[in-house]
Amino acid sequence: MKASAILKTFVIAGSISGCTPTSMVRLPDGGEGFTIECGGAIYSWASCYEAAGEKCGTRGYDIINKSSDATIDTVSRSMLIKCK
Repeated sequence: MKASAILKTFVIAGSISGCTPTSMVRLPDGGEGFTIECGGAIYSWASCYEAAGEKCGTRGYDIINKSSDATIDTVSRSMLIKCK
């Protein structure tokens, strides 16, 4: 099997799994925030909002920053949040 075919298999499997990568970051005010990555063809901003809701639960969250970028073959979306 070619390396490119193996890579495509892993990319498709990762896309189907529904994971939205989330990382803890320190905000300028010293508080804790989270970056949420929800790019790709199968993700949307709704994926980001869902991941933020799961991360912060019933406390809710404030969106500190949202960014997106698109090229011919790639879409990237990220959101920085702070739980209330």
